[in-house]
Amino acid sequence: ALPILAVDEISKLRDLRYGEGGSSAPPDLVVVGGGVWDRLHVWATDEDHESHKSNIKKLASELVELRSRSVSTVWFTPTTINTRALNNQEKRTQMNEEGMEEMRVLYAELGVENAASFVLDGPTFTMDRVKESYDGVNYPPDVYDAGAQILANAFDWLLLDSVTLASGGGGESDSQDFTPPRPGIMSNPFLGMMMLCFALIGLFFFDGYFGFSYLASLFVRSAAAAAATTDDPGYYTGEQHGLFSLMPNESYEEAFVPLHQKLKLPTISGLSMMGGRNDGTYGYGMQDEIFSLLGGSVSNVSEKSGSAEESYRQR
Repeated sequence: ALPILAVDEISKLRDLRYGEGGSSAPPDLVVVGGGVWDRLHVWATDEDHESHKSNIKKLASELVELRSRSVSTVWFTPTTINTRALNNQEKRTQMNEEGMEEMRVLYAELGVENAASFVLDGPTFTMDRVKESYDGVNYPPDVYDAGAQILANAFDWLLLDSVTLASGGGGESDSQDFTPPRPGIMSNPFLGMMMLCFALIGLFFFDGYFGFSYLASLFVRSAAAAAATTDDPGYYTGEQHGLFSLMPNESYEEAFVPLHQKLKLPTISGLSMMGGRNDGTYGYGMQDEIFSLLGGSVSNVSEKSGSAEESYRQR
C-alpha cells in the first residue's frame, strides 16, 4: 500500500465535499490522520518544509469546510514511534519519536486540531505499549482497540441525530452551538450518600453482603443452640454457649477459637476451648494428629530419639 500524504488527504476531502460518485448525501463522520509518512518523504529540504506547511493549512481549511456542512471530523494524531524497531537508518533518522513530536506540534500550530470536531491523541494509548510496535510504526489490533473505544465514547455527541437533521429540526447553527453534556450531569448526592452509608454498615458489622447474615441468624440454629438441647453438661460450658452465634460480628470467634487452640496460638477473648467437648476428649493436639497420620505418636518418637541419643553416647 502506498503511504498517504497530506496532499492526498486534501484531494480526498475535496471529493467528499463535492460529492464523489454523484452522491449528494454527506458522510456522518470523517476520520483523518497523518504526519508519519510526510516526515519521511516530504521533509528533507527547506522547500519541502514550506510546501508541507502550506498543505497542512489547506488540510485544516478542508476540515473547516466539512464542519460547516454538519459533518463531524476527527483528527488522529500519530501514535508513538518505536525508533529502535524501525527497519532502516533513513527511517530512524527522519521518523524517530523526537521528530514525530515536532510534527504533532506543527499540525496543532497550523490549525488542524482546532479545525477538527474531535482529536484522537495517538500517544495517549500507545506510549505505555511502545515496545509492542513490531515495525516501529504499526501496533497489534488490541492496541488500536483502545483508541477505537476512546472514539466510540465520543459518538454520543460527535454523531448528530440524522433523523432530526432530515426532518429539518437541526442544521449548521445547531451543530455549531452544540455543547457536549458535562461529566457527572446524572449524579445524585442523596443516592451517593445512601450507598456510602451501606458501605460503612457493611464494613463495621463484618458483613460484606449487608443483611444476609443477619437474616440467616433468624432461621439457622447455631452450634450453641444445638448444644443447649443436649443433656450432656460437658458438651459446652455456659460461657461457651454465648460464643457460638451466626451473627456476623460474632461468628468469626466460632471459626478461629478452635483453630487457635489447635495450633497453640494465643486465645481469643480470653477463652480456651476446643470447639467440642470440654472434658479433654476432643481429638488430639497438633503434634499428636500429625504423628498419628504417620503411624506413630509423640511418646514413641520421644522414646526412639532418646534411645538413639544414648547409643550415640556409648559409642
